[in-house]
Order: sequence, then C-alpha cells, then structure tokens
Amino acid sequence: MRDAIGWLGVLLALGGAVLSALHVRRTSWAAVLAGGFGLQAFTMAVARIAVVLVSRGGTGSELVGTVFLLTSLLGMLASGVIVAGVAGVLSELKRSARAAAAPGTLSGG
Repeated sequence: MRDAIGWLGVLLALGGAVLSALHVRRTSWAAVLAGGFGLQAFTMAVARIAVVLVSRGGTGSELVGTVFLLTSLLGMLASGVIVAGVAGVLSELKRSARAAAAPGTLSGG
C-alpha cells in the first residue's frame, strides 16, 4: 500500500504533463508546463525506483547518493520550469484581458 501511495505523485505529475500538452495550441507556455511536469514525473519515478532498489539491498550507498542528488537537482529544475510556465500563462491572460478591455477593440467598446 505504501508503494502505491508513493507512485501517486508520479501519476499526478504525468497527468499535469498530459493536461498541459492538450492545451499547446492555446498557448506556447503549455509546452513549457508539459515539459516541467514531464521532468518532474521522470525524477519522481527514478527516485521511487531507487527507493525500491535500496529497500531490497540491490545497490551501493554511493550510487544511491548520486541518484538522489541528481533527482533532487532535476526536481528543482522541474519546479522552476513549472513556475516559469505558470508565470507565462498568467502573463498572457493579463495581456489578453487588457487587450479585450482596451477602447477601440471589438469587445472593449
């Protein structure tokens, strides 16, 4: 049961990647979000696999330390990419709202 719960985060990140990818035609920032969520899913999966291998005594501690260091760095990168994607989407929304409310546009008056 604990192993299944650990994999739920991977599934959520994959869901974020798929959901973002479905909206690539609406905004180019969706591709950034999809990449961030995909990288996050990858790093979480590698970390989960490493935990399973460690619990079964299948790897050395030096290799495990290196894997966890790399997955931590990639996880931080993934979080940064996701934040950049959200910032980009919000920026586009703000510009769209301003353009729609501007005088002389079709919807603004």
